[in-house]
Amino acid sequence: MQADPEDYNLNSAAVQQQNKRVLTAQEKAKVDAEEDEALENFAQAFRGKPLPEDWDPNSHPYFMTDLDKEIEKGNPYVDAFQQLLYEDPPEMVAENKKQQGNDALKRGPKYYDDAITLYTAAIDAGSSDAKANAVYYSNRAAVQLLKRNFGKVNEDCDAAIKLDPQNVKAYFRAAKALLGLHKYPAAIEKIEDGLKVDAENKELQKMLEDTRKRHQAQLDEVKKKEQAKAKQMVQDSSKSRAVRKATEERGVTMGEMIYQGLAGGQNVD
Repeated sequence: MQADPEDYNLNSAAVQQQNKRVLTAQEKAKVDAEEDEALENFAQAFRGKPLPEDWDPNSHPYFMTDLDKEIEKGNPYVDAFQQLLYEDPPEMVAENKKQQGNDALKRGPKYYDDAITLYTAAIDAGSSDAKANAVYYSNRAAVQLLKRNFGKVNEDCDAAIKLDPQNVKAYFRAAKALLGLHKYPAAIEKIEDGLKVDAENKELQKMLEDTRKRHQAQLDEVKKKEQAKAKQMVQDSSKSRAVRKATEERGVTMGEMIYQGLAGGQNVD
C-alpha cells in the first residue's frame, strides 16, 4: 500500500512534546533514526505525484520571476534566501570582531596583540555607525594603554572623540596616557574636556584632583632646582670676587687656569 503524507505529520503534538524532553545520547540517536525514516517515507509519498493545483512556483525563491513584488508581499522565503546570498552587513561584522576583541582582552596580557588585531578588524569593517566606531577606537586605546604605548593611545582616543564627542572613556584613557608621559597640563585639559561631557563622573573628578597635585609637585620641584642653581651661582660669584680681591690687594698675578681653580670655576673644552 502506498504511503499517505498525512500518515507522517511531523508537526504533531507528540513530536513537539518529544522535542522538549532532554534526551540521552542513546535516545537522541534512536529519535534521529526514526525521524530520518519518517522523512524518507514522507518524500516517497509525494514522489511521482503532480504538484498541487494551487501551488505557485513564483512563491519559491528558486523560481521567482518578480523578486521585488514578492518582497512587497512580505514573502518570508525571500528574506531567508537573501540572507544566504549576501554577506553579513558591516555593522554585524564589526560588532562580532569587537566582541572577539573583548574576549581576547579578558584572557590576559598574552592576548593583548590579538585584541588589538580584532579591534582593528572592527574598525576596518566599515560600519556606518559613528558611535560604534568610536567604541572600537576607544577599546583599542585601552589595550595600547595596558601596553604603555602612550602615543598610540592618544591617536586612537582622538579618533574616538572626533567620531563621538560624548565618549567619556576616550577622554579618560587619553588623560591616562598623557599622565604616563608626564604631560600634566595637557592631561588636565583633557580631563576638563571629559567633565564637560559628564560633570558627575567620579573617576574624572578624582583624576583631575590627583593630576593637579602631581602638576604642582612637578612645578615645586622645578622651582626648587632653579633656586638651588641660582644659589650656587651666587656662591660661585662671591667666591670669585673674594679671590680676585685678595690677589689684587697682594699684587699677585696668576694665570687664568689657576684663578679658575681657586675660584671654583669649571674648565670646558
